[in-house]
Amino acid sequence: MLMFYMAMIDDEADQLRFADFYNQYRKQMLYVSYHILNDYQEAEDAVQVALLGIAQHIRTVPAGNEKVVKAYVLTAARNAALNLAAKK
Repeated sequence: MLMFYMAMIDDEADQLRFADFYNQYRKQMLYVSYHILNDYQEAEDAVQVALLGIAQHIRTVPAGNEKVVKAYVLTAARNAALNLAAKK
């Protein structure tokens, strides 16, 4: 699945940055989403939606401060899960 997102990003540095986000925060994103949705498949869907949004807007993701990046990525997962929950 990572390769799908990487194909959307033109710049190699941004691809590496996204791969770092994916590898470092994907499980935490799933944890956040699962606690909102209480369903593993729906939580996976929410994480995929969040990752898609991050890949599309990789240049706007804050750089440098790891705490800010983590908050950004986990907020994206939370918002995707909340949007999915509202549609149920």
